[in-house]
Amino acid sequence: MKGVIFTELLAMAEASLAPEIIEEVIAAAELPSGGAYTSVGTYDFNEMQALVSAFAERLDTTAEELTQAFGKHLFGAFQTSH
Repeated sequence: MKGVIFTELLAMAEASLAPEIIEEVIAAAELPSGGAYTSVGTYDFNEMQALVSAFAERLDTTAEELTQAFGKHLFGAFQTSH
């Protein structure tokens, strides 16, 4: 999966969460990359699943609801940048 998807997920999180919370979520997800992403890199889809699950648990929502909100965010980000 392209890194831009990961960087946009973290950008969405940064817009509404404190940096400490984001770091806690990344640590809880136990990611092979350690949560360090570049927009041009390629990463395992399982890391995205782990991040979404960890954010959903921390925010007391479902992965489905979070994924839908992220899709809306991502569409807007792509519309702006392209």
